[in-house]
Amino acid sequence: MVDPQDVSRLKNTGKFDFVVYPEGRLAYMTFNQNVPVMKSKELRQAIAYAINKDELTQTAFTSLDYAKPAASFLTPDTLYQTNDVEQYAFDQQKAKDLLKASGAPANLKLRLAYVNTNKTQESQALYIQQALKGIGVNVELMPLDSNAMSQRSLDMNNTAWELNLGGYIMGAEPDGYKSLFMSNEAYNYAHYKNPQFDALWDKGAIETDTGKRADIYKQIQQTVANDMTYYPIAYTNATVAVDKRFGGTKEAEPKPVYLFQDLSKIYQK
Repeated sequence: MVDPQDVSRLKNTGKFDFVVYPEGRLAYMTFNQNVPVMKSKELRQAIAYAINKDELTQTAFTSLDYAKPAASFLTPDTLYQTNDVEQYAFDQQKAKDLLKASGAPANLKLRLAYVNTNKTQESQALYIQQALKGIGVNVELMPLDSNAMSQRSLDMNNTAWELNLGGYIMGAEPDGYKSLFMSNEAYNYAHYKNPQFDALWDKGAIETDTGKRADIYKQIQQTVANDMTYYPIAYTNATVAVDKRFGGTKEAEPKPVYLFQDLSKIYQK
């Protein structure tokens, strides 16, 4: 797999064909509510309104061929995913009004952590830094190596940053996402705690009626959006560079995580 930023350079060599397919991944930004200032829903919403998501996606991924702006924290391949959630269309004035209403201090400074070897996250971070500058919020970039990011993220008392960038592939079953969102789960990087929200996850896990399950998971998605605990950035595509000496990539069936379903279908021309 290659980063979108490297596609143009590799294309220019004339040595590669490219296979692009949805990988079931969400690129996102998390608000760390262990830091007191981030407990303000108005501040989190202000940040969401300050970002032009279409522009962010285009900038970070170089082209909408490689990612689509995201609405829900559930990816399109997940059961009961819906776009019927608050999507925070870019509105700088509304962002400024919410920032003022949040009671955040003047000249607010936030730290934004990301993996220093991830070119897309670096582009996202730089864009977000400029976007928040537009509403008077200063953003300090915190590039970290992946091990440091992982260790600090898993610290349930982490206060090293207010914002962080990440990505996940969780699969088709929405119940699998609860490890990222329920109050006491280790991977709840937002440290968002809401007993009523937890109860929805528990209810969804045992409901057998598909219509009722769909409604429960719609409520879950709308709660995440309304409370702005996660900022979904984009549903990303995988981009695989294949040496032109090889064929059969279509027959091999591109597949998230595994790259290809059946590698035996790939042959040397």
